[in-house]
Amino acid sequence: MIQRIQSIYLLLAAICMLLMFAAPIETLQAVPTSLEVKGYNLQWYIQALIVFTAAILVLTIFQFKNRNLQKRFCFGALILVGITFLAAFFGAAASPATIKVIAVVYKWGLSLPLISIVFIFLALSGISKDEKLIRSADRLR
Repeated sequence: MIQRIQSIYLLLAAICMLLMFAAPIETLQAVPTSLEVKGYNLQWYIQALIVFTAAILVLTIFQFKNRNLQKRFCFGALILVGITFLAAFFGAAASPATIKVIAVVYKWGLSLPLISIVFIFLALSGISKDEKLIRSADRLR
């Protein structure tokens, strides 16, 4: 249901996750120093995590009738976003054996999972407010 604010938060979290495909994650400075490998090419397992997490977040939007299940999906998505962040963070240093990496420079694309986590927490607070409102309305009947 799109008029609920948590649906918008979940959609924004899914968009943030999908933006990781287009955002620069890291730049590897290698020997010789003139060689720079940009971080647009993500490893396949990070790509799979991004797609799976975004799919879970979109599926969560349509679970508005079952708030308990929606909260469980949100917590699962939080775990997946955290794993995606860690995989992107530590996967940056995993370079091919032929390239000797001197330094890894992280770009703004690595902050997208953290923004997604904030949106998921906002959605969880919206779901909790809905539960509280429903309980108070049931009490008045």
